[in-house]
Amino acid sequence: MPILIIILLLITAIIFPKLIQYNRSQYQEESGNGFIATISDTKNYGEFLAFTYLEEYEIYRKLVTNRQFLKNGQRPISLELVMINESGIYIFDVNNYKGIIKGDAAGESWTQKHKNKEQTFLNPFRVNEERILLLKKIFPEIHQSRMKAFVLFNNDCTLEIDHGDVEGGVMLKMKELIKDINEDISNSQKVFSKIEIDKIYEVLKKETAKK
Repeated sequence: MPILIIILLLITAIIFPKLIQYNRSQYQEESGNGFIATISDTKNYGEFLAFTYLEEYEIYRKLVTNRQFLKNGQRPISLELVMINESGIYIFDVNNYKGIIKGDAAGESWTQKHKNKEQTFLNPFRVNEERILLLKKIFPEIHQSRMKAFVLFNNDCTLEIDHGDVEGGVMLKMKELIKDINEDISNSQKVFSKIEIDKIYEVLKKETAKK
């Protein structure tokens, strides 16, 4: 019996803080993911963590997550996480991988090696480029310079990436997100009013659907 109690206490200690964080966040409303679906899925949990990071900003912004473009004749392209604020539209590719990440900025796919297992995934820089192209079709009046892409990785992974010269974004670990976004916003011109931010948010929600 004491062992069972210890196990239950450990589970509670791990789960309860996440539940508090989840209940305080707007992630459920925006993503449609319940608590169990959020913490039990590696991808969802990565999006959730990045979402809660961005919720810390004391600026007027709108967050969109776990969406998919409706009008795309090719393979489905998701919008994992987007922040709209007065400085522009910030597009995030969220990767919650552990282990060693290897890839080339110009390559089609990258690899993750963790616990003697290896898997491939699409080059996130290229995916971001596709997202920006689709966003340009939805918002032709917004200059591409106002669409800023970021590739996020788990703090625990090791990145072995030949970055090169790409248009698909800035590569960061999640712990670096706040600092980098703060710097970008501080150094950027204010281009959207609160009304315009709300309008972009509503149009983007209409042009996408929950995954």
